[in-house]
Amino acid sequence: MFFTRVDQMALEVHLSRSWITNDDYALDFGRLIALMERSGLRPMHGGIGSCAAFDEARGCPDILKEVGYPCGPSKMCQNFLFARA
Repeated sequence: MFFTRVDQMALEVHLSRSWITNDDYALDFGRLIALMERSGLRPMHGGIGSCAAFDEARGCPDILKEVGYPCGPSKMCQNFLFARA
């Protein structure tokens, strides 16, 4: 598996409906995080910020709002650093 050969990985995620156009995309984001954690990569740092105004105007996908994931104005561009602990 790819992630077993990686010691660090930076990930930038855009949560707007411009990019997450259906529930499967949101679920794939969760699957990606789970794959990295199963491979021994742990979240070491994270940051939440704004995306482009056009993307923010489209809003958050309902599935993210339903589960309470931090998404909304000035929270749609998220950066994570994962590293082997």
